[in-house]
Amino acid sequence: PAGWEIDKNHVDIYLTEKGETENIEFQIRPTDNSKDGILSLSILSDDKLIANESLSIFNIDYDHIPKQYIVKPFLPKIKKLDLVLPRKKVGYIMGAGDLVYENLKSIGVNIELIDVNEIENDDLNRELEQLLLRSKPDGHGLTVLPFLAGERAVGWAENATGTLSGIRLSTSQTDIYQAFLESIAYRFGLVSRRLMTVLGDECAVIASGGAIKASKYWLQMISNVLGDFTC
Repeated sequence: PAGWEIDKNHVDIYLTEKGETENIEFQIRPTDNSKDGILSLSILSDDKLIANESLSIFNIDYDHIPKQYIVKPFLPKIKKLDLVLPRKKVGYIMGAGDLVYENLKSIGVNIELIDVNEIENDDLNRELEQLLLRSKPDGHGLTVLPFLAGERAVGWAENATGTLSGIRLSTSQTDIYQAFLESIAYRFGLVSRRLMTVLGDECAVIASGGAIKASKYWLQMISNVLGDFTC
């Protein structure tokens, strides 16, 4: 779009091997006259236009399914924002696959990563465990679809979205937390039942990870849904 400055108008690349890749970075800066629009690029070979449409490739690679590639149009929106950054320092706890820290830092936020292992949360965990243990299963009246990052097994719908319905003024934080745990457990149960129809009843389910070890409530819930398993 008009009104944007870019640090380089073109980049020469030379790919000689099949499957070879090269990463290229551009810096784009707005001006006072920047217009919103779609960022696009063109590819030329020997001064001939061979592509004027940007494409993105998603690689789906898991042991239990054939390797797959999904090609989609890549239409990144570019927009000038009038940001007001916080003056105070921001502490952030990173999650799995989380890019929030890098994005906030790139726009100038004074942010520092916090190691979750250094936080004294034993008392908070014990209090939450006691609240959950006193709660009745599905006693909150909430319905949750835990697809905050799309659906993995069994539907593999990357565009699926999460849902939280049934919330009331009386709904508590513990209710929401419990509802999400239950929904995730039942997703595990769905996957387990699908697998057992193929693998047979003699297979064992092995559960591991910090969440299982840290919460007796979560361990009991998974056990109730899956049946017998080894932890």
